Amino acid sequence: ATTEIYTLSLHDVFRSQLVALSHKDGKELWRTEVSSESLSPPINTGNHIILQTVDGRVSGFNAKNGERDWFYQAVLPSLTLRGTSWPLLEEGFIFTGFANGKVAMIYPDSGAVRLELPITLNEGKSELERIVDIDGRSLIANDLLIAASYQGNIIDRKSVV
Repeated sequence: ATTEIYTLSLHDVFRSQLVALSHKDGKELWRTEVSSESLSPPINTGNHIILQTVDGRVSGFNAKNGERDWFYQAVLPSLTLRGTSWPLLEEGFIFTGFANGKVAMIYPDSGAVRLELPITLNEGKSELERIVDIDGRSLIANDLLIAASYQGNIIDRKSVV
């Protein structure tokens, strides 16, 4: 059982922090700066706290002291929705979508990307038609990865693990 609660606190427009609180008494355990705002909850893998932020970054913070051990930075298009995917810990990997229409499969202890799966292509004449953000929860069921993008594309991929 996890003995700590992790939460994100946005103090002002210029500063975002990840804060760890004790489950027992609510006491602050550590606090660390993050690259930008997060709109999804962090994931506790046991060794790391995984956080995805609106700038297209997924970071792994040491669960004991809050130091950032690694990060993965997705290349984002110039126009995106205000949102992020919810990272999913499944089969020993982190699965999370990005505004570039791809889902990444990431090793939680190192941040190394095993693969990136395109869910959709950003085809269209205007910037609005090319928005392909994956801002919701993807899921894995019966060895299928299921993800949806803003333009309504839904994909399932068998045996990605």
